[in-house]
Amino acid sequence: MRLRTVLVAVTALGIGIGGGLLASSVCSRASSVIVQFGDAPSGAGPIRVYISGAVQSPGVYPLQAGDRLVDAVEAAGGPAADADTEAVNFAERLQDGQHVRVPHIGDPPSEGDAAATPAPQLVDINRADANLLRSLPGLGPTRAANIVASRQKDGMFQRPEDLLTRKLVTQSLFDQVKPLITAGP
Repeated sequence: MRLRTVLVAVTALGIGIGGGLLASSVCSRASSVIVQFGDAPSGAGPIRVYISGAVQSPGVYPLQAGDRLVDAVEAAGGPAADADTEAVNFAERLQDGQHVRVPHIGDPPSEGDAAATPAPQLVDINRADANLLRSLPGLGPTRAANIVASRQKDGMFQRPEDLLTRKLVTQSLFDQVKPLITAGP
């Protein structure tokens, strides 16, 4: 086990030295080489975020530009026992001056909640043009045009499932778009 650890360390060191030599030879005319790792946005620096609601210690916390909601929740001591963690997008990037409220289980969403996101507007397959239909996941220009043509040729759709019965989409594609569509009168 110890030999494996030593071999891994030596290999990693060799790769690091080799990469450095390669970068040095490629950039021999440059006065310096800057290597940036990660996905920190430009203008990285300190920010302050107010976090409230179902966290251990609500307050204003200093973070770094590019930090995510999970970093703010950790800075606030972690979620409270009754935090609705399913309603929170922990991957959301934070901005300076932002206020994030983590809801308690059973709280109705309100403005400022991490969970408060507008409900998607349903696409009416009986009224939508091909461009609007293409905004649905998995629907490209051909399928969108086929839906419009079927509507014109075979009449209005009585229900969203008509996309399947008319063989305009596959079952897996229908499963993706079903929550996003309606078949209005």
